[in-house]
Amino acid sequence: MRSIRAGGVRRSSFLVLSALMLLAAPLLAPAAWAQGKDGEIWIGSYHPDPSFMDSDISFGLRSMIRRPDGLGFGGEIGYVSLSGEATSGGVTGSVDWDAFFVDFLFDIPLGHSKKAVPSFTFGTGLAFANLDSEVEGRIGSIEVDDLDGTSFTAQAGFGIKLVLGDHFYLRPAARIRWFEARGGDDLDTEYILGFGRTF
Repeated sequence: MRSIRAGGVRRSSFLVLSALMLLAAPLLAPAAWAQGKDGEIWIGSYHPDPSFMDSDISFGLRSMIRRPDGLGFGGEIGYVSLSGEATSGGVTGSVDWDAFFVDFLFDIPLGHSKKAVPSFTFGTGLAFANLDSEVEGRIGSIEVDDLDGTSFTAQAGFGIKLVLGDHFYLRPAARIRWFEARGGDDLDTEYILGFGRTF
Protein backbone atom coordinates (compact mmCIF):
# COMPACT_ATOMS: atom_id res chain seq x y z
CA MET A 1 0.00 0.00 0.00
CA ARG A 2 2.86 2.34 0.76
CA SER A 3 4.34 2.08 -2.74
CA ILE A 4 0.93 2.84 -4.32
CA ARG A 5 0.58 6.05 -2.31
CA ALA A 6 4.15 7.12 -3.07
CA GLY A 7 3.65 6.51 -6.80
CA GLY A 8 0.44 8.57 -6.76
CA VAL A 9 2.15 11.48 -4.99
CA ARG A 10 5.05 11.42 -7.46
CA ARG A 11 2.71 11.44 -10.47
CA SER A 12 0.52 14.24 -9.04
CA SER A 13 3.56 16.40 -8.23
CA PHE A 14 4.98 15.85 -11.69
CA LEU A 15 1.69 16.77 -13.37
CA VAL A 16 1.45 20.04 -11.41
CA LEU A 17 5.08 20.92 -12.19
CA SER A 18 4.56 20.19 -15.91
CA ALA A 19 1.44 22.38 -16.06
CA LEU A 20 3.35 25.26 -14.45
CA MET A 21 6.17 24.87 -16.99
CA LEU A 22 3.67 25.08 -19.87
CA LEU A 23 2.06 28.19 -18.43
CA ALA A 24 5.47 29.84 -17.92
CA ALA A 25 6.75 29.06 -21.45
CA PRO A 26 5.35 32.23 -23.09
CA LEU A 27 7.04 34.38 -20.43
CA LEU A 28 10.43 32.79 -21.16
CA ALA A 29 10.24 33.07 -24.97
CA PRO A 30 12.69 35.33 -26.84
CA ALA A 31 11.15 38.57 -28.12
CA ALA A 32 11.62 37.42 -31.74
CA TRP A 33 9.37 34.42 -31.08
CA ALA A 34 6.73 36.03 -28.88
CA GLN A 35 4.58 37.28 -31.77
CA GLY A 36 1.63 35.00 -31.06
CA LYS A 37 0.61 32.42 -28.50
CA ASP A 38 -1.91 29.56 -28.50
CA GLY A 39 -3.36 27.89 -25.44
CA GLU A 40 -5.43 24.73 -25.94
CA ILE A 41 -7.30 21.96 -24.18
CA TRP A 42 -7.84 18.78 -26.20
CA ILE A 43 -9.58 15.43 -26.05
CA GLY A 44 -8.64 12.43 -28.14
CA SER A 45 -9.35 8.84 -29.10
CA TYR A 46 -6.21 6.79 -28.35
CA HIS A 47 -5.59 3.55 -30.28
CA PRO A 48 -2.66 1.47 -28.95
CA ASP A 49 -0.67 -0.71 -31.33
CA PRO A 50 -0.82 -3.92 -29.24
CA SER A 51 -4.00 -5.51 -30.62
CA PHE A 52 -5.21 -6.88 -27.28
CA MET A 53 -5.41 -3.37 -25.76
CA ASP A 54 -8.69 -1.45 -26.07
CA SER A 55 -8.93 2.12 -27.38
CA ASP A 56 -9.95 4.82 -24.94
CA ILE A 57 -10.22 8.57 -24.37
CA SER A 58 -7.13 10.75 -23.90
CA PHE A 59 -6.94 14.41 -22.93
CA GLY A 60 -4.44 17.16 -22.25
CA LEU A 61 -3.20 20.74 -22.48
CA ARG A 62 -1.08 22.40 -25.16
CA SER A 63 0.77 25.73 -25.29
CA MET A 64 2.48 27.13 -28.40
CA ILE A 65 4.51 30.25 -29.15
CA ARG A 66 4.58 31.42 -32.78
CA ARG A 67 6.85 33.49 -34.99
CA PRO A 68 5.35 35.99 -37.45
CA ASP A 69 5.59 33.36 -40.24
CA GLY A 70 3.45 30.95 -38.17
CA LEU A 71 6.23 28.51 -37.19
CA GLY A 72 5.60 27.47 -33.61
CA PHE A 73 7.21 25.69 -30.71
CA GLY A 74 5.85 24.76 -27.32
CA GLY A 75 4.85 21.98 -25.01
CA GLU A 76 2.07 19.60 -24.18
CA ILE A 77 1.00 17.37 -21.33
CA GLY A 78 -1.45 14.51 -21.85
CA TYR A 79 -2.96 11.52 -20.09
CA VAL A 80 -4.46 8.22 -21.19
CA SER A 81 -5.68 5.12 -19.35
CA LEU A 82 -6.07 1.82 -21.23
CA SER A 83 -6.93 -1.79 -20.48
CA GLY A 84 -6.91 -5.06 -22.36
CA GLU A 85 -7.20 -8.81 -22.09
CA ALA A 86 -5.65 -11.65 -24.06
CA THR A 87 -6.19 -15.43 -23.92
CA SER A 88 -3.80 -18.12 -25.07
CA GLY A 89 -4.64 -21.75 -24.44
CA GLY A 90 -5.80 -21.98 -20.84
CA VAL A 91 -4.09 -18.75 -19.74
CA THR A 92 -5.76 -15.32 -19.61
CA GLY A 93 -3.83 -12.10 -19.08
CA SER A 94 -5.27 -8.67 -18.31
CA VAL A 95 -3.48 -5.32 -18.31
CA ASP A 96 -4.34 -1.84 -17.02
CA TRP A 97 -1.94 0.82 -18.34
CA ASP A 98 -2.00 4.57 -17.80
CA ALA A 99 0.52 7.21 -18.81
CA PHE A 100 1.31 10.90 -18.48
CA PHE A 101 3.05 12.42 -21.50
CA VAL A 102 5.27 15.50 -21.50
CA ASP A 103 6.22 16.57 -25.04
CA PHE A 104 8.10 19.45 -26.62
CA LEU A 105 6.64 20.30 -30.04
CA PHE A 106 7.43 22.04 -33.31
CA ASP A 107 4.46 23.10 -35.47
CA ILE A 108 5.08 23.80 -39.18
CA PRO A 109 2.13 25.52 -40.94
CA LEU A 110 1.35 25.00 -44.63
CA GLY A 111 0.23 28.24 -46.29
CA HIS A 112 -0.99 31.47 -44.75
CA SER A 113 -4.77 31.15 -44.72
CA LYS A 114 -6.46 33.06 -41.92
CA LYS A 115 -9.44 30.70 -41.51
CA ALA A 116 -8.05 27.18 -42.01
CA VAL A 117 -4.34 26.52 -41.39
CA PRO A 118 -3.06 22.95 -42.00
CA SER A 119 0.18 22.05 -40.25
CA PHE A 120 2.60 19.24 -39.49
CA THR A 121 3.61 18.73 -35.85
CA PHE A 122 6.70 16.89 -34.60
CA GLY A 123 7.69 16.31 -31.00
CA THR A 124 9.74 14.36 -28.49
CA GLY A 125 9.34 13.86 -24.79
CA LEU A 126 8.83 11.37 -21.99
CA ALA A 127 6.03 8.97 -21.09
CA PHE A 128 5.59 8.20 -17.39
CA ALA A 129 3.61 4.95 -17.25
CA ASN A 130 2.02 2.78 -14.59
CA LEU A 131 1.09 -0.86 -15.18
CA ASP A 132 -1.13 -3.32 -13.32
CA SER A 133 -1.45 -6.85 -14.73
CA GLU A 134 -2.83 -10.26 -13.82
CA VAL A 135 -2.28 -13.68 -15.39
CA GLU A 136 -4.78 -16.44 -14.61
CA GLY A 137 -4.43 -20.12 -15.46
CA ARG A 138 -5.60 -23.55 -14.36
CA ILE A 139 -3.26 -23.66 -11.39
CA GLY A 140 -3.75 -20.12 -10.05
CA SER A 141 -3.02 -16.48 -10.81
CA ILE A 142 -0.17 -13.98 -10.60
CA GLU A 143 -0.68 -10.22 -10.05
CA VAL A 144 1.71 -7.33 -10.64
CA ASP A 145 0.54 -3.99 -9.20
CA ASP A 146 1.81 -0.43 -9.50
CA LEU A 147 4.78 -1.11 -11.78
CA ASP A 148 6.15 2.32 -12.83
CA GLY A 149 8.29 3.02 -15.88
CA THR A 150 9.61 5.90 -17.99
CA SER A 151 10.17 5.88 -21.75
CA PHE A 152 11.46 8.32 -24.33
CA THR A 153 8.72 8.95 -26.89
CA ALA A 154 8.45 10.67 -30.26
CA GLN A 155 5.39 11.78 -32.21
CA ALA A 156 4.44 13.12 -35.63
CA GLY A 157 1.05 14.34 -36.80
CA PHE A 158 -1.07 16.48 -39.07
CA GLY A 159 -3.89 18.84 -38.13
CA ILE A 160 -5.96 21.79 -39.30
CA LYS A 161 -6.51 24.91 -37.21
CA LEU A 162 -10.03 26.22 -37.90
CA VAL A 163 -10.33 29.84 -36.76
CA LEU A 164 -13.56 30.83 -34.97
CA GLY A 165 -13.92 34.60 -34.66
CA ASP A 166 -10.99 36.75 -33.52
CA HIS A 167 -9.41 34.60 -30.82
CA PHE A 168 -10.79 31.04 -30.70
CA TYR A 169 -10.16 27.96 -32.85
CA LEU A 170 -10.83 24.24 -33.26
CA ARG A 171 -8.00 21.87 -34.19
CA PRO A 172 -8.86 18.39 -35.49
CA ALA A 173 -5.65 16.35 -35.81
CA ALA A 174 -4.21 12.86 -36.05
CA ARG A 175 -0.80 11.62 -34.91
CA ILE A 176 1.32 8.55 -34.32
CA ARG A 177 3.50 7.92 -31.26
CA TRP A 178 6.59 5.73 -30.83
CA PHE A 179 8.00 4.46 -27.52
CA GLU A 180 11.67 3.63 -27.02
CA ALA A 181 10.81 1.17 -24.22
CA ARG A 182 8.76 -1.01 -26.56
CA GLY A 183 11.25 -1.23 -29.40
CA GLY A 184 10.22 -2.76 -32.68
CA ASP A 185 7.76 -1.03 -35.00
CA ASP A 186 4.85 -0.47 -32.58
CA LEU A 187 3.14 2.86 -33.25
CA ASP A 188 0.13 4.11 -31.31
CA THR A 189 -2.41 6.29 -33.16
CA GLU A 190 -4.39 9.18 -31.68
CA TYR A 191 -7.20 11.30 -33.12
CA ILE A 192 -7.59 14.68 -31.43
CA LEU A 193 -10.02 17.57 -31.26
CA GLY A 194 -8.56 20.65 -29.61
CA PHE A 195 -10.32 23.85 -28.53
CA GLY A 196 -8.01 26.80 -28.08
CA ARG A 197 -7.48 30.53 -27.85
CA THR A 198 -4.89 32.77 -29.45
CA PHE A 199 -3.28 35.63 -27.52
